[in-house]
This record gives sequence, structure tokens and C-alpha cells, in this order.
Amino acid sequence: MRSRPPRQALAWAAARLGGPVISARALRGGMSSAVHLLTTQDGAGQRRQTVLRRYVRPELNAEEPDIAAREARALRVAESAGVPTPLLLAADPAGADAGAPAVLTSRLPGRVDWWPADTGRWLRRLAEMPPRIHDSPRPARRICRCQLAAVPAGRQARCDPLHNAAKQRYQTWRSGYRRTAASRSIPSAVSAGRSTA
Repeated sequence: MRSRPPRQALAWAAARLGGPVISARALRGGMSSAVHLLTTQDGAGQRRQTVLRRYVRPELNAEEPDIAAREARALRVAESAGVPTPLLLAADPAGADAGAPAVLTSRLPGRVDWWPADTGRWLRRLAEMPPRIHDSPRPARRICRCQLAAVPAGRQARCDPLHNAAKQRYQTWRSGYRRTAASRSIPSAVSAGRSTA
């Protein structure tokens, strides 16, 4: 996943960015996808850096065929929530043009810090993001099967068990994120990197 992206992927990115790709460097991380920092140059000689994420693991694509489309939707939602997130520049959900499902985004400054000096501050900042995302206006959702079923008068619609479980998990996580973001302290077991479960 760290080798140079194939010509097809680079040509797709270049067409979306309006100039040839003059360099492609693998970025750290990317266990589920190949992630490269691309540098393009336009006709005026201006250089621009973007990030190309390609979903190149066949087993993952078979398990989650809409993974690039979901990433694109998630980036749009995060942008509308006003959280620091890359801008979505292009997406090829099926990989028809890029050779594999892909998303192309702007590059954010900074670095990944898995071992922060101030774990409490790091966790609080991390916990502040999900409530902002979940409180933002969301694009139209798919209608659940329970909303399509004909329900006799006087009876309530019943969602399928998987839908109910997903709703309950969402409410549990949302509540936990809110409590953590509002808290002035992080539980010692969490801040020490241990799980209390």
C-alpha cells in the first residue's frame, strides 16, 4: 500500500486537480487504504498538495463495497459541522476511473500524535468533536424498513432489531462523548491508556 499509485489513479487525480501529478509520497498509517500525498502543478507553475486515499484491499471492498462513498458523505457532514476536516475534492466510489474506490481531499496541516504529552487535554479535544458532528444538519437519510411497513391503526411501527441496536449504540456513544467533552477531568484509567471495561 506504500508503493507509488498506478498511472490510472494519478491520471484520475490530475484530471480532477487540473494539472499533472509531479510527486506522490506515501503517508504513515493507512491500514485499510493506501494514502498518498500528491503534489500537482498547474499551467502557471503553482503547486498544490492534496491527499489521495485508495481502497485497494479486495477483502475490505468485498465486505464494504460503499466504503469510498461513505467516506465522501462523512467528509461533507464533518465540513458542515465546522470541525477541522479535509475538504472533499473528488470521489470515485466504484473505482471506475481511479482503478480502485478512491477519495481525493485537501491536505490539513499537522501530524498524527498517538502518544500525547498531555493525555487529558488530547482526550478532551477528541471528545469535543463527535457532539458537534452529531448535532449538525445531516443529509437525507435512507428510510428504514420500519417506516415503509403498513401499520394497523392503534399499533406502533417496529424497527428491525439491527436498526434498533444501531440507534441504541448511537445514543450511548453520543451521551458518553457529551459527558467526556463537558468534564474537566478524564477518568484515571482512561488517561493512563487502560480500559475500564
